[in-house]
Amino acid sequence: MDSLSGFNSASLSTAITVIFAVLIIFGALKGLCRGISRQVVRTLTIIASFVISYVTFAGLYESVDAFLAGKTIGEVLTEAGITARGPEDALFFELASGFSTESLSGAIFILFSILLIPIFFTLGFILISAVGEIVHALLSAILGFKKSKNTFFTRILGATLGAMQGALVAGIIIFPFANAATTISGLEASDEVTSTAITVADEIASHPAVSLTMKLGGEAIAKSFASTEIDGEAYDAREGAKLFLEVYSDVRALDGFAYTMPNNTDKAIINGIEDKLFSDALVKNSVSGILRELAIAIDEGRLIVNLDEPYDEMLRSAIVIFEDSSSENIEPDMQTMLNIYFILADSGALNAISSGSDEVRDVLLNDEGEGTVISRVIDELSLNDRTKPITTMLAKLTLSIMSESLDLGADAEVTYDAVVDCLTDISDIDPTLPEEEYTEAVSDLITDTLEREDIGIELDEAIIDDMAKYVYDEYRGKDITEDEINDILLSYFEAYAKNFN
Repeated sequence: MDSLSGFNSASLSTAITVIFAVLIIFGALKGLCRGISRQVVRTLTIIASFVISYVTFAGLYESVDAFLAGKTIGEVLTEAGITARGPEDALFFELASGFSTESLSGAIFILFSILLIPIFFTLGFILISAVGEIVHALLSAILGFKKSKNTFFTRILGATLGAMQGALVAGIIIFPFANAATTISGLEASDEVTSTAITVADEIASHPAVSLTMKLGGEAIAKSFASTEIDGEAYDAREGAKLFLEVYSDVRALDGFAYTMPNNTDKAIINGIEDKLFSDALVKNSVSGILRELAIAIDEGRLIVNLDEPYDEMLRSAIVIFEDSSSENIEPDMQTMLNIYFILADSGALNAISSGSDEVRDVLLNDEGEGTVISRVIDELSLNDRTKPITTMLAKLTLSIMSESLDLGADAEVTYDAVVDCLTDISDIDPTLPEEEYTEAVSDLITDTLEREDIGIELDEAIIDDMAKYVYDEYRGKDITEDEINDILLSYFEAYAKNFN
């Protein structure tokens, strides 16, 4: 790989040197033949070509953005005449049919500003300057420069100006490579492939011709292409490009890691990826938009994710919170999900789930002094107001576990609804009753509900009494909402889990 890196960088460096040398020599020779008068005309057409190309393509993204506004990726592909040609393409088009281009606007802007616009700018310059050669010939003829005789001095001046023009043309031709190289030069990579690319970029960026090109206007042009505003503040998309490359490198470094049991190195990389994604405003907008569209696609069935129960419902309840992701809420939501992932991985729950082990229930109930796995997950969810759908799912899961099952099918839904109706009736108990009578009434109501034939949950009497006392302390005289019912159920489960352990 190192030898390949050296070959690539040496080849590109040589190519850049050759381009500059050839164009400077060619420009000098042409200037020598033309003389200063005709060379001035040709240089002016080159400058005009540069200006026209810059003005044309500097605003390219605005035109693209206007074209994409309000469209889905599927609509854009259809308008471009691109259609599905097989089953795999059909699946992609089904996903793309509702995928808003707005969610990808940040990534699209980075792609255009760092790669496509510089390339189009250079190609446009080459085409326009070719037309400029014709304009140069016509102007020289009209002004009579073709008939004028050159002296040694006018030829030397022409050669000098021609050489300078050649350097300008060479700088414009290598600009896309120079811009890309200087953007990623100096970055650190976690994997060999990205490290090799950065090494090549470092050597290209240090090439004297590249360095001179960027200093003498290239940097200003690159910045103008990459500049935008986010929340009223100036932003350079090259920073976003660097972050995407660093994240790509980190993801490659995770290749092959055991997702069910990540080690400390894996966790450090994952945490680093999260920090990078949310340290940049444009990248954060892109990530939130992509997750939002993926969540909607899963909810609408355009992206199929089927897991065995109860894990399918767990996944879907977690995905729901991303359906309205934005730059404001994506970071805390992702941090919550990441913390839960580490809890499940460290406890062995993910390993048991992936292997189809019958020990999943025991793992979820295991308490090594910090609370059960489920209680620790619940504590994490409680720190984020947006994770209530997951809490409801966990309340259903605890009912299933207390029924000595992990099935979250239709029966669990009926059971949950019955328990919700029962616990709502607690509000009808006279709150002025003495504590003993109130808690006894709560205990009887809960026991009668849980022990119904269609539910069949039997708990130790002491557990029910403790939970009745919890209701008395927390909810006496209050209207009980679904959130509060979940809290009561999860509190029941904590008492059950302690008895289990």
